[in-house]
Amino acid sequence: MPLEVKYRFPVLLGGSHRCHQCDVVVPALLRQAGLIGSVPPRWCPVPAVVDHSSSYPQWNIADGILGGTPPVEGTSIKDVFGASGYIQKSIWHRIPCPTFRPTESLDGIIWYKGSSVDDPSKVRLISRDLRKGVNKDSPADERYSMSSDHGLVIQGVKDRDEGSFLCQVIPQATDIRVERVHVQVIGDTFPGGSSQTSSKASFHRGRRQTLPCECASQTPDAPISVVYWSTGEGVTADTQIIGARFSDGATLTVAHGADYSIGSDVSLLVNSLHDVQDTQRFWCHVFLSDGTLRNCDIDVQISDQEPPNHALKASSASFYLLEGGEQTLPCSSWTTGVSTCEPVQWFKNDTSGRHLLLSSNDVDAESEFELASDFGLIVKSVDSKDAGRYQCDTGGGISEDNIAVRVIDKKFPLDGGRVFASSRIDFEAGKNYTFTCKAVLNSAEIGSPATVFWSFANPDNQTTTVIGRLNLP
Repeated sequence: MPLEVKYRFPVLLGGSHRCHQCDVVVPALLRQAGLIGSVPPRWCPVPAVVDHSSSYPQWNIADGILGGTPPVEGTSIKDVFGASGYIQKSIWHRIPCPTFRPTESLDGIIWYKGSSVDDPSKVRLISRDLRKGVNKDSPADERYSMSSDHGLVIQGVKDRDEGSFLCQVIPQATDIRVERVHVQVIGDTFPGGSSQTSSKASFHRGRRQTLPCECASQTPDAPISVVYWSTGEGVTADTQIIGARFSDGATLTVAHGADYSIGSDVSLLVNSLHDVQDTQRFWCHVFLSDGTLRNCDIDVQISDQEPPNHALKASSASFYLLEGGEQTLPCSSWTTGVSTCEPVQWFKNDTSGRHLLLSSNDVDAESEFELASDFGLIVKSVDSKDAGRYQCDTGGGISEDNIAVRVIDKKFPLDGGRVFASSRIDFEAGKNYTFTCKAVLNSAEIGSPATVFWSFANPDNQTTTVIGRLNLP
């Protein structure tokens, strides 16, 4: 599965323009840097504008799909984080130019990949011509561009981007300055390290679980750059990254897809337990804005618990709920053991349209519904308004047909029910009678477990009065 980044904010397209050709005479250093000569027209990036007034859709940017385009709609550029200088594979990152002075007049900026400008093996990545009010970029590769403060923007970070970068500033009035920035690329694993806080937690089968990040709660006033969640033994070995959440709310999913979500409080929501071992260690890695890294681990043990009370199944498209209790509707479009990258969503459909009830990405909402660990819809306290037509959508256009849901309270709904057998009996006053349930001849035909209801009403009624209920073992 490719690394995937989800952005929960809208952007307005800033647009693009063509750079003009030019021929100028400049010092040899600028010529060597590629700041001169006949430059073919190329597309120059114009930053996207964030519009916080709109609703919050999502954009996905996956490794191998980014191509060679400038930052446009849906692109979010992240700064280097951590004292060791980390950047995340597959997303856009900006490396700051440490020797740049905002008030200084410049002739140009040059970025290299290498350990020293005197090293003949260094590689020029991009240069910016700033003479006479001109602002012209000459990248050696379309993956590279510059930010307004002359930082190096890398499009779709790759493993080979790990190493040292050189920012060379060419002032108009003073000597040339060069400073090196070393970065490390984080891929799908997180470097092992010691834990500042260890804790334990229990998971119960049947519903999704929440793991708080103690490293974040211990420093509530310290700004956070990014939080990673991973799983594995850690300490002396790398751990498998589950995902990350950046300070602007953008979330990255590395593995397991919709099985996990990271909330606004950076807690980890475990939506599904199908890929979780009976005992497993989870890690929360918090990068503070001052570069500090804090690691916290949680040892989780799954305790067996009676699964949620499932809705009564009349057919693959028809279910009954009992009033007053907590029951679960199954998501038949999800296959056990198969990860889905898109969020799992539940809808209720009626004459006015399709209404979203719950999403695996909606980790902060409080409602009358919850997700089961198999992505079923848990109705916390059933009442008559829960009757209707429901749909489970696992993304990618994969969604089941509507399922009809009826609610049984003191009345049993007959609408749409199938009559398997019928009979007629004439009563005599004062005489006892025993009725046989002819809908099924024996419990083997029903299967186990099963539920049998007895009720009564006039033959033409749409509902009957419930007499009693029997749960077969």
